[in-house]
Amino acid sequence: MTAKMNEGWIELNFPALPEEKTEPPAELQEALGVKASYVGKNIFYLVEVESEETVRAIKPDFPKLLEVPARGVIITAKAGAEVGEYDFVSRFFTPEIGIWGDSATGSAH
Repeated sequence: MTAKMNEGWIELNFPALPEEKTEPPAELQEALGVKASYVGKNIFYLVEVESEETVRAIKPDFPKLLEVPARGVIITAKAGAEVGEYDFVSRFFTPEIGIWGDSATGSAH
């Protein structure tokens, strides 16, 4: 991320980090305890699950999550049909730096 002044405004640049589809390591599957419909990896693991409810209910095994070779883990799903305000939901976990759950998920997006 970079920030610069532009005509009195702060301009932020959030470069994309494309992920590659991958098979999840055993530690990741054990730590999350959910079935993934997609797993991608860059510096993070991106784990897509089937429902918003799964994202909201997940309770990772944090000691096991510390064994996952990544800076963090993003869990995401398409938002439920009853919610028209947003398209998807996400949670972000970075236990290696002491963040057990980032509700804003800014650095993940």
